[in-house]
Amino acid sequence: MDIDFATSFILSAVLGFMIGLQRELQTYYEKSQEFGGARTFAIISIIGFIAAKLTDYNNLIFPAILLGLIFFLTYIHIKTLKITKDIGTTTEFAAIATFLTGSIVFFLDKQSGVFSAIIILFLLELKSKIKEVEGKITRKDVTSAILFALMTFVILPILPNKSIDPFGIFNPYQIWLMVVLIAGLSFFGYVAVKSIGAKQGLILSGFFGGLVSSTAVAITFAKKSVFNKELIPYLAVTIGIASSTMFFRVIIEVALIDKRLLEYIFYPFILSTILGYFYLYIIYKKAKIKISHSTIEFKNPLELKEALKIGIMFGIIFGAVSLIERNFGDIGVYLLSIISGLTDVDAITLSLANMSREGKIALNSAVLSIIFASISNSFAKMLIVFYLGGKRIGIYIFIFFIITTVPLLGYIMLKLHNML
Repeated sequence: MDIDFATSFILSAVLGFMIGLQRELQTYYEKSQEFGGARTFAIISIIGFIAAKLTDYNNLIFPAILLGLIFFLTYIHIKTLKITKDIGTTTEFAAIATFLTGSIVFFLDKQSGVFSAIIILFLLELKSKIKEVEGKITRKDVTSAILFALMTFVILPILPNKSIDPFGIFNPYQIWLMVVLIAGLSFFGYVAVKSIGAKQGLILSGFFGGLVSSTAVAITFAKKSVFNKELIPYLAVTIGIASSTMFFRVIIEVALIDKRLLEYIFYPFILSTILGYFYLYIIYKKAKIKISHSTIEFKNPLELKEALKIGIMFGIIFGAVSLIERNFGDIGVYLLSIISGLTDVDAITLSLANMSREGKIALNSAVLSIIFASISNSFAKMLIVFYLGGKRIGIYIFIFFIITTVPLLGYIMLKLHNML
């Protein structure tokens, strides 16, 4: 017997068995009634493999067997429906997919069959996760996901990838690409916050909140500290985690645009992130009070008006950076970075990274400007915490600000020294 045929045959049986086992366990835990389990699905996969092999003799055998399987599954579903009133068809479609997986092992290769089985298992396991978040996902969230797909796969490809103004500043494609990157990163954090639940703890809220808006975290939890003074250390840790995540977010944004710029940005920003987490870990370990679960509300970053705000902000900053750099040089860009960083660090970071990649701004100027914007943003959050939360939580964040900005300030001093 051909060894390759034997191993492929066995593999198709194993893959079918794995899919069937998942169906069998799902049936057991849900106390539902399905037509087959591990052995049945193993046999279905084997039938798919044999049907594929029989095409060597007659091409009509495979579609005939597949059609027969579909008729059989339809009959079983109708019979089950009369007994249980369960209109679910997942198991039936999984059986068809298992049959095709067995045939893929023969028609293509073993790796393709394994990949297909893994995807099927992943989709089947999604049911429990979907049920967990069903009550947390609103219709507006679904609309937002559709909007993101529209922004990415419909609007972006049709925009002209060239400057449309006399000054060669505004490139619609590149500007909208930045909008997609910012909105996508924010939406990832937003979905993560929704998925982990409203009361999964301060630490996770801080981390995922930092992916959405570290300023929103600072405002929300600084206010909470006024009425939850015993939780101030944990609330400070939450705000700090969001701010440290902001540093890491800058690294991600630069990495998406300009790998060359990333080489200079990475080390000071990753050091700031690590030092921030280390300081927060010390506070967390010293605090003796049990963590109280909390909530944080974020505005959906993919509502249409929010997406338009991002686009307008990026367009303005992108144009402003270009014009100021032409007319006032690096000093003007540094001042603009500091001012724009007070409210938002994403737009200025992506603008500078994009200009650096295209050679419209010197590499050193881009690096220093991004650092200035990040320090400015951190300083603004510190003032917000002092103003809304008071002196006690403000001191925690002040120390955090000093610790995390030391690597950035040190890098600035080193760069300025080398430039002189």
